[in-house]
Amino acid sequence: MIAAILSSLCLAIMVILDQLMMKDTYDNSPAQAIIVSSVGGAMFGLASTFTWWTLDSNSFGQYGTHTIQWLYPYGLLVALAGVLSSQVLHQYFICFSKNADGNVIASWLAATPVFVYVTVLVLGALDLIATDNLYSYKTIIGVLVTCLGLYLLEKVSTAGNPKTTNYRPNLVMFLVLSVIYIILIDWTLQSGSQTLEVQPEIITLTLLPWFWVGFLYGARTALEKKHRDAFKINWPTVRRFLLPILILEIIGMYVFFFEFIGLGELDSVTVALITGLHAVGVWIASVGLGLYHKRLDQNKRSTFSVCGVTVEQSALRQFVSPATVRYKQAGCVLIVATGIMLFF
Repeated sequence: MIAAILSSLCLAIMVILDQLMMKDTYDNSPAQAIIVSSVGGAMFGLASTFTWWTLDSNSFGQYGTHTIQWLYPYGLLVALAGVLSSQVLHQYFICFSKNADGNVIASWLAATPVFVYVTVLVLGALDLIATDNLYSYKTIIGVLVTCLGLYLLEKVSTAGNPKTTNYRPNLVMFLVLSVIYIILIDWTLQSGSQTLEVQPEIITLTLLPWFWVGFLYGARTALEKKHRDAFKINWPTVRRFLLPILILEIIGMYVFFFEFIGLGELDSVTVALITGLHAVGVWIASVGLGLYHKRLDQNKRSTFSVCGVTVEQSALRQFVSPATVRYKQAGCVLIVATGIMLFF
């Protein structure tokens, strides 16, 4: 439970910072963002995993031995989940590059339980996975309320934004891949724990390095010359924001790290529910940044500092919306949250 809550908190911070940095740091290039995130996430993820191995009651060597022994099939399946998660992140960056509102992205992220729930029901009906009796009128109402809230939120958020381009195909791909990798990790950890007769926490920590190996797949974008050339041109900007980037990569890594740990403790629907509640925090932060932009404008300040790094005031312009729009967004986010809570 604690791991899933920490994943939700990290996710809220990540969404806001990614929206802020996409244009100001990465020159609105999803390719540059995924290269940095894949390499940084894999590096910090492996370092964090090995640190946990050192602090755990089981020996470091025991974890290392089991990591190799359990490579087939469980390690390979977890590595595949890492590949899928890197592609989820890529689609997420593309949505931001197309000026998708952070509240819309956060709420669709929050709605992942709906799609996980429906997919689990379908797979259970086909006898592809073992499921308990998940069907109830309460959950069906939750699906309907959540979908209504998402529809209204997107309509409210895009109505006054002429710069928004069609990001829906990327959002659909993002959701499909999210559902697949969440269910894949959950099934792999549960079946592996039963077959190998070990505790879920043990197999989770043991297989975690393979997740980060798969996550590194996102860096394949750097193999294309046009992306390498664009990255070289933008390198002075990336270097200027190096400290915030490192902080963001650590936070982003812990989104997946704690989610993975959570899936070893809880079922996939419950983990998705808890992490989905980050949408409320994203809305609060977006309102605060919009108000801060107005304050800077009133004081005629064109820059502000974050962690010693100077940032243009214009970077916050994307968070500015009329008060009526923010109130409507708040109502829609609450509808989505209500629908999600009906799953409990």
